[in-house]
Amino acid sequence: MYHSQAKIENQLHKAENLLSKKKLAEAKKIYLNILNLNQENKSILEILADICIQQNKYDEACVYFSKLERLDEHNVLHLTNFAFTLDKLGQFNFALQVLARAKEIDPSEINIYLNETVTLCNLKRFDDARRSALIALKLEPYSAISFNNLGAVFQKLGDNDSAKTAFIAAIEIDPTYLDPKINLAGLFEKYYEYEKSRIEYEKILFENPNLDKLTTNTIKAKMAYSYLRIGDLKKGWEYYELGMNKEIPFESSRNPKRNFNKPKWNGEDLTDKTILIWGEQGIGDEILFGSCICDFQKIKANIIIECEHRLVTTFQRSFPKSVVRETAYSSDHLMLAKYHDYDFHIPMGSLMSHFRKRIEDFDLSQPYLLVCKDKASTYEKRLSKVSTNQIRIGISWRSGLLLAERNTNYTAILDWGPIFSIPGIDFVNLQYGECEDELINAESKFGINIIRWDDLDLKNDIDSTLSLISRLDYVISIGNAVCDMSAAIGVTTLKLSKLNSWDQFGTNYYPLLPTIIPFATAESNSQAESLFDVANFIKEKLKIKNN
Repeated sequence: MYHSQAKIENQLHKAENLLSKKKLAEAKKIYLNILNLNQENKSILEILADICIQQNKYDEACVYFSKLERLDEHNVLHLTNFAFTLDKLGQFNFALQVLARAKEIDPSEINIYLNETVTLCNLKRFDDARRSALIALKLEPYSAISFNNLGAVFQKLGDNDSAKTAFIAAIEIDPTYLDPKINLAGLFEKYYEYEKSRIEYEKILFENPNLDKLTTNTIKAKMAYSYLRIGDLKKGWEYYELGMNKEIPFESSRNPKRNFNKPKWNGEDLTDKTILIWGEQGIGDEILFGSCICDFQKIKANIIIECEHRLVTTFQRSFPKSVVRETAYSSDHLMLAKYHDYDFHIPMGSLMSHFRKRIEDFDLSQPYLLVCKDKASTYEKRLSKVSTNQIRIGISWRSGLLLAERNTNYTAILDWGPIFSIPGIDFVNLQYGECEDELINAESKFGINIIRWDDLDLKNDIDSTLSLISRLDYVISIGNAVCDMSAAIGVTTLKLSKLNSWDQFGTNYYPLLPTIIPFATAESNSQAESLFDVANFIKEKLKIKNN
């Protein structure tokens, strides 16, 4: 069909008018019709890519940027935008490859390094991210975005003071730039100024009533823990749910961002229906929130549970009336569920807003994981052969993921002198990951023996680890998966925690797993300071007098 130039220009004018009114879908339809006349129209491809970004349809934007790359392979702007969309889709290494090509064309383009900083942070390559952020700052010394990016990297590296300085510099350069204000509000939590953090978030929302929905929801998702921390469960769970929005940035969201062809459960009648309850956030959170699955025993529903593969055996035993299987979804960016044998789905964390609306509702939270009796018997025999004392205590002093920003929540095993000096105790290692050198150093320094077995994989064989834990009198742990595991089977767990942890919901205990006893440090002290209080607690229980 013949299309006159005048008719095309008229359609372009109409589309531009729709864009100015933020009617993206209508404008997009017109641009697509124009593109059909010439699939190599670069200006239309650029506009469509930009519309897709505004719609948060990054997979579609990637298609347009990929075409632009082929049509104009030396266009650095196209490459940096292409890398941006790839990063949004979690294709981090591919994004770096695209940025590397852009760097070959024009190594002085600041957007290359701004994007590279974000992508390297997503890959947890924080030292490399810092180098990219500094290059961007060198290229434009008064760039608010560069200072904000540098602050974000410093925070990941655990240098909160430098991060604060960088965020403040970004705000001074551009007082209208919200990202550093949002980041600074979150940073106050690192200084245990929780109330100030919440107030600053609220201030941003109040002073910017016309914020776009994505930014507003991102801020609220960050605030969820602030409200949970003070026991405001209504607002806390409401904001917590926003973390599952597909548009929320990765660092502020709950993950994985799965896709389903069935609706999310919002309290509908489940009589003769099947619900899929699926795990999120990692093994610790799956155990933490899994106690709410017990509440479905009062509802006549068929239950399918998809969980981390290491939990399948344990969950099958603990929920015998449910179908339990490994989490299953496509490996591409769509993350589409592989099975569709249910009527509704819900992530485990979202069960809280249905079953834990008030602090009183947590009275229903009890130890719920069942261990294998045969394995427990085996570990009892193994312990009996090497035990020399009546009291057995399992120990875990750090996470398996060592990041600078999380190190304030950890201890070093050599800090555990107050515990290891208590007589009459058999210590059992529960620290997963490579830690043999740490154990040997502690044994040498404190003149103790820490029980462990080479054939027990504490990280991957969760079922056997739980069976071992069940034969212990106490577990002392920082806030990692070991802490949740031991409490979920009913072992008294002495947790080295921070003051006002969000999952205490404003109480002085742990409502979700009540067999946890918290030992919190002062706000500015190392986590190891709690070990003295833990030692005194154990001595009191064992009737041992302090020297």
